[in-house]
Amino acid sequence: MTGTSDGNAVAEFRRQLEAEAQPGPNSPLMMTDGLVGPQGGPLLRRCAVPHEFDCALLQHLSGYSTEEAEERYEQFAKLSLMQIKDNTLSVHERWRQPLWRWWLADAQRAEFMTLSEKLVEWFTVPANSTGEDMATRRRMFHLLGCRHDEGLQVFDKLFRTARHRRRFSECSLLLQLVHEYDPVLVARERALLEYHEGKVAIDLRQWERALPPLRAVTADPCADVRLRLNAEVRMGHALRQLGRTDEALALLEGVLQRATLDPATERSRWRVLYELGEIYRDLGRVDAASATLAEALAGTNDDEEEADVAGLLNSLGTVQLRLREIDRAVDSFNASLEQLRRRGDALRPGTVFNNLGLAQLERCDWQAAESAFTASLETKREAGDRLGQATTLLNLSRAQAAQERGADAQKSAQQAAALFDASGDGRGLALAQQAITRLQRGTSQSGDNGHRGASNKGLPWWAWVLIVLSALLLLAFCDAGKGT
Repeated sequence: MTGTSDGNAVAEFRRQLEAEAQPGPNSPLMMTDGLVGPQGGPLLRRCAVPHEFDCALLQHLSGYSTEEAEERYEQFAKLSLMQIKDNTLSVHERWRQPLWRWWLADAQRAEFMTLSEKLVEWFTVPANSTGEDMATRRRMFHLLGCRHDEGLQVFDKLFRTARHRRRFSECSLLLQLVHEYDPVLVARERALLEYHEGKVAIDLRQWERALPPLRAVTADPCADVRLRLNAEVRMGHALRQLGRTDEALALLEGVLQRATLDPATERSRWRVLYELGEIYRDLGRVDAASATLAEALAGTNDDEEEADVAGLLNSLGTVQLRLREIDRAVDSFNASLEQLRRRGDALRPGTVFNNLGLAQLERCDWQAAESAFTASLETKREAGDRLGQATTLLNLSRAQAAQERGADAQKSAQQAAALFDASGDGRGLALAQQAITRLQRGTSQSGDNGHRGASNKGLPWWAWVLIVLSALLLLAFCDAGKGT
């Protein structure tokens, strides 16, 4: 295990590698055998498949004794193409990429599958004390190399879980890992990844970024017909968020017509109706919105995993609020919360609780409203949703002001202003500042003018001003509560 016998030749070869702008097609074999000799070269190539490796994994891949593995690991650590991190090594990406492409070639397919099985075995470890499987992502990556369909199923499960928990950086990392297999993915699999890219961009409210991958899916004849339809629906959502409502409406009405005529897309028809209902709501066509969302809700199948019944109920409730059907809106929001509880969704209830609080304000049930806003705030804090917290705090100040707790209301509005400012939301900041000003004026008056605008329930005039200001944010709640 001495590597190459000619140290000067190895040094010269290393110099040539470092000077080479782009690795050539023969570089992988030349590089590994040239650097560590024909005995160490195959192991170095195997160690490039996992993104990093330690001495124990090197030993697992080589069958060496502990002493031999430590000697080879120390040799690898001295290579200039290695990156050292804590107790692990990784081949620099500039050189891992040509090695990875070499592994994916048909000539290495059988050996690569055997190697991937060994790596799956290595990363199949017991969960830790919290029940979390720390190696699951790496196991998925290597499953794709040996049991491809099973690996894609694991990816789908991990991706859904990450989106469910709003861990969008994890979603992006999972997509990046699967994309490493692009050279061997079939067209329908690449289309599915494009679709997921668009979904994550929408989750992050990056509307422009979402459009290109979604368009690519809709134009791909190899993509599943339902996937193409779902991509069009998400395109309509992004266009609506960009203010291109006419485009979104024309797109979705065309999609609905096709979905109605094609049995293959019937199961996705509720998605089209869902998005159309929200467009009608935004356009002020609340009767059409109510009927369309109700039809969408009736078209969902409770047994279908993807059916977003909770989101539909939440959107229907916002329309019912506009129609002044307050009791029905409260029922819709409570039913949405129940759906989320049944599905174990701990994050999305924040938006629904916020909308429930708005409905309770319309009922003049200030304590119930405050309770709903407090529950919303707790959920949004747990999710790290600063903008959502700001919106809820501004609504909470309304409930507090209605109960003549001016100091608490001012504090909530000030916290909302700070969060709007930190989130770069100028419109929300302006509304919060107006609310603070009105609250301060109301507090400074000793009571002779402070209750001129009170309702027959005893609501101060400045609280009604807060209600008008905060109501302008209702559309934001509606869209934030949608499970897209």
